[in-house]
Amino acid sequence: MSDDDKDFLDSLEKEASEYSKDVEIDRIRKAFSLDAYAVLDLQPGVTEKDIKIQYRKISLLIHPDKTKNPAAPDAFDRLKKAQTALLDEKQLLLEEEARRRRQLKARLQEEGREQRKEEEELEARKRKRDNEKKWEDTREERIGSWRDFQKGRKPSGDEKKKKKKMKVLG
Repeated sequence: MSDDDKDFLDSLEKEASEYSKDVEIDRIRKAFSLDAYAVLDLQPGVTEKDIKIQYRKISLLIHPDKTKNPAAPDAFDRLKKAQTALLDEKQLLLEEEARRRRQLKARLQEEGREQRKEEEELEARKRKRDNEKKWEDTREERIGSWRDFQKGRKPSGDEKKKKKKMKVLG
């Protein structure tokens, strides 16, 4: 290959490179500026890593210092804004997920407290029923003691207390 051919191929590659830069700049400028995915030429739902990789690839291609296109600074600014918006959106989504998980945890804790409160109330009602049952079970014994007292019956032998006679002093 001669030097002339080599120079010709180099100039063709340079033109092709400049053409691809111009095409990319035009694509970015024509993309809807509020659609950050279109500006970065990405599909929604990509990872943060993919966003950074795509931004770096395009920014190296259209950087105003690397191309002579007068629209390069505008396209580069749009690219930077799109990347910032998507990374902020990813951060917002992460924060939203963390907030949702905290709310879920708080709701589960509240449900747990309510369940414990219900169980304690059930236990208290059960104790009250048991106490009422015990009270009712000893009813005859209590009534019998009272009836014996009213009739003036003396208590049985072991319940009887001996009274001591008092001595007169003096």
